[in-house]
Amino acid sequence: MGEWAKIAIAISIPQFASYLSDHVTTSIENSWYNSLKKPHLFNTPTWIISPTQIAIYSATGYASYLVWRNKDNTCNSKTIALAAYGTSLAFNFAWLPICYQTKRLGMATVGALATWGCAILCVRQFYPISTLAGRLTIPYVALLSYKAIFNIAVWWHNHEETID
Repeated sequence: MGEWAKIAIAISIPQFASYLSDHVTTSIENSWYNSLKKPHLFNTPTWIISPTQIAIYSATGYASYLVWRNKDNTCNSKTIALAAYGTSLAFNFAWLPICYQTKRLGMATVGALATWGCAILCVRQFYPISTLAGRLTIPYVALLSYKAIFNIAVWWHNHEETID
């Protein structure tokens, strides 16, 4: 398999997982989410979400490729780095169904914070293996920081109406 194909696969993994997570969520009726009180500061226009996620997930996918192909590091350090990456992706893409299907904002907040922690670990593990990979994952941490803060704010504004 050529290098371009490996890069395409690495970039496609987070994109496909995001697509599946979004597909599960869009099949759910949104009146519950629309009825929640949301802080104006964090209420992102929907038109900006998809292009931002595509760019960030492409960068993190490429970063995972850089770590995977690096031959200078031990197999153990790459395994830990890629496990942190995979775990952060799994938590990230489980967040939408947890939030929308269970309607438990507290549990969704815990999920968002777990995702954020795994992403920070991912950056810390990627950086020594490939400086570029570490830098490419920083926007992912920024996105997850925003998501966690937004989730906490929505939970806070709606804590009387939700059961957690």
